[in-house]
Amino acid sequence: MNEHYRNFWSDNPVPSGYYTYEQIVAIADSLAANFPSICKKIMYGTSVSGRQLAALKISDSVNMDKNEPEVMFDGGIHGDEIGNPQNLIMLARDLCKGYGTDTTYTNLINTRQIWIYYMVNPDGRVNMSRFNANGVDCNRDAGYMWDNGGKQHRGFFTT
Repeated sequence: MNEHYRNFWSDNPVPSGYYTYEQIVAIADSLAANFPSICKKIMYGTSVSGRQLAALKISDSVNMDKNEPEVMFDGGIHGDEIGNPQNLIMLARDLCKGYGTDTTYTNLINTRQIWIYYMVNPDGRVNMSRFNANGVDCNRDAGYMWDNGGKQHRGFFTT
């Protein structure tokens, strides 16, 4: 098994079966366009290299802040951990497609505001690196309670 996966990351910019950054963004855009009554894309800004930092809000009250429980999922903080953005965009797709036909999904969407921040570190994703384009580990370099274990905070994104 070690021999088979020896060059897994270096030979495959995105391993077979996983979506690329561009594909994930396209799926998010498609969900927001095709399910506008329950899915809205919220842009927070851009990464150091100009890539989208965005989340999907999935709710039956997608255009307002309703007094109901909120849940937030995030993934892709380390860009080379590619499974998380994949799972989150698939969760968003399943929720949207199942609304109105799957009772569990419909109930979740009708009683909660679901936030899916599907790719926290798109630069790391594209470069298959834990770090963003400024060499910042978005998980540990925030300068909060790490006993100086991380690098100096140099910014996660630009505005």
